[in-house]
Amino acid sequence: MTDRMSKQPVIIGANGVQKLNRISLNKATFNEEWLQNALEQAPSILPTAEIAPIFAPLVCIAREVRLKTDDNNSGRIDNLYISKHGHLVIVETKLWNNPEARREVVGQILDYAKEVKDWDYDKLNAIYRDYHKTKQSLFDAMVASGHQVPDAEANFIDTVNQNIRNAQFLLMIVGDGIRSGVEKIADYMNTNPDMHHRLALCELEVYDLGDGRRLIVPQLTTKTKIIERGIIRIENGKIGFNEFSPDEETQIGQHTSDPALSLDEVVKVFDTNNKKLTAEQINTFVEDLTDLGFTIKTTPRAATVYCPVQSLNTTIPLFFFPGIPKPGRKTDAAKLWFCPARIIRRMETLGLPTDTVKNLLEAWRPLLSPDQTVKPYTDLAKFYFLDEGVIGENTKKTEFLAAIEEFKNNL
Repeated sequence: MTDRMSKQPVIIGANGVQKLNRISLNKATFNEEWLQNALEQAPSILPTAEIAPIFAPLVCIAREVRLKTDDNNSGRIDNLYISKHGHLVIVETKLWNNPEARREVVGQILDYAKEVKDWDYDKLNAIYRDYHKTKQSLFDAMVASGHQVPDAEANFIDTVNQNIRNAQFLLMIVGDGIRSGVEKIADYMNTNPDMHHRLALCELEVYDLGDGRRLIVPQLTTKTKIIERGIIRIENGKIGFNEFSPDEETQIGQHTSDPALSLDEVVKVFDTNNKKLTAEQINTFVEDLTDLGFTIKTTPRAATVYCPVQSLNTTIPLFFFPGIPKPGRKTDAAKLWFCPARIIRRMETLGLPTDTVKNLLEAWRPLLSPDQTVKPYTDLAKFYFLDEGVIGENTKKTEFLAAIEEFKNNL
């Protein structure tokens, strides 16, 4: 399994080159039912053969398979498949903006696997016939799809039953974006010798073709963190690493002799000074940022959110978390803030067009704090503050995240 890299699909035709835009993870452009239906109609979307050849090709047994979990709560397997080799593939779909996509989804799919372990071929056959409203057997469907030959039915049934008894399943969590918390859990479980199943994460990048059609690009997921430059330091016998980008400005309030705040300390300062937000809301917002691919770097007094420019292997500072003010200096320590001139200057330094910045600033205009003293955007070198709603309110938060995601995708 290889590390993911952002792609930029284009269509080349008589009218030139058309850049395709990835559908935003934050906008409810489609729902999980659409995704499940796409996977049912085209099982080959799932890159199961890259995990192991025994899990491909696939035939869809059913969707929305009802079952009972150990705690007697009802559950449904979103998509259930069987491979030509008699191995089951259990798929749970979760869109990035579904709260359950953070961590709960792993527990769900494991609960489903526990129940399926008590099934057999006859159970699968009944589920297939009931879902497809047919008298055709599951094996007949395998033959019709070219995955089995008619005289191999007995052997196929024995193989299926043995694979179920041995819990030789492939569990797949599939979505338009995979959360980093889910990846960490999956990495841990796949290195656990007691884990009988294989757990795979599949991210489907969905692009709008502009004519009602959509392009789906699947990829198995692991995340790596790119460290551009840094300073290794040894203090009290401990080795530490401070990241930095040499062409970025020194951040306000930074003293190189002071240790940087931890992200938890930044959240604590923010939570202490802003009575409208909770630590949970701030932490969830931070997780959203990192899951979208943004980097948060701390200084001795605050933190900066950076947008990756993967084509140039560098970053752009976008906005700042409130932090600890210098002694004797007042600061608005309760709101996110940004300086348009800094973003524009960084874009110009990198040789990137600044139109995307103008679009970002306009998207942020209705999200500015009502207490903003400087009229936007009369002076681009001034500081502007964002309303707390971009963290605490679902609508404003969605608009804010969608704006920075679009900015990142257009770089």
